[in-house]
Amino acid sequence: MSKFYTLNKLNTQEHFLANRSKIKLKFFRIIFVIIFIIFISLTYLAKVNSIAIKGFKIKELEKKISQLKNENKKLEMKIIQLESTGKVEEVIDKFNLVKTTEIEYLRRSTGAVAAR
Repeated sequence: MSKFYTLNKLNTQEHFLANRSKIKLKFFRIIFVIIFIIFISLTYLAKVNSIAIKGFKIKELEKKISQLKNENKKLEMKIIQLESTGKVEEVIDKFNLVKTTEIEYLRRSTGAVAAR
């Protein structure tokens, strides 16, 4: 009976040690899975935050584009007003300019213009 008890005791210890290592392995797997899930969650939150920030920046830039388009339209209208014939006639009257009757073009001479 002592042999049986000794063998049974050894089998029980081996079984306990084998179960203990399996339990440790399961524990480490669970810890790894939890850490992995936390890592993936934090990565997801960081990406969502980054996308939200970029969305706000895009809205700000679209608003600025709209403002610049409005300003551009106003400046184009001002250019059209300044180039209008009424404005040109106003400038003519202001500086006492007269209409020309003859246009005389200067011709370039073939000789040197300046001497050294």
